[in-house]
Amino acid sequence: MDIMDDFSSYMWATGLKVSVFQSDNSKLKCNDLKAWFQSHGMTQQFTSAYTSAQNGCIEQVHHTLMGKA
Repeated sequence: MDIMDDFSSYMWATGLKVSVFQSDNSKLKCNDLKAWFQSHGMTQQFTSAYTSAQNGCIEQVHHTLMGKA
């Protein structure tokens, strides 16, 4: 999982606490995952439907990482 701070564009993989998890409206939208986030003190947010531009920065990161792999 790639984690990016929207404000600073800082990226990390481990060591910091995540307070808000934002994703598109996909398989990650289920009650079990929502309960897990709540139990760990996290808030789950979703982008608007059919607006991949809202995930644009992280999508670029995914393409870059896949290209390097």
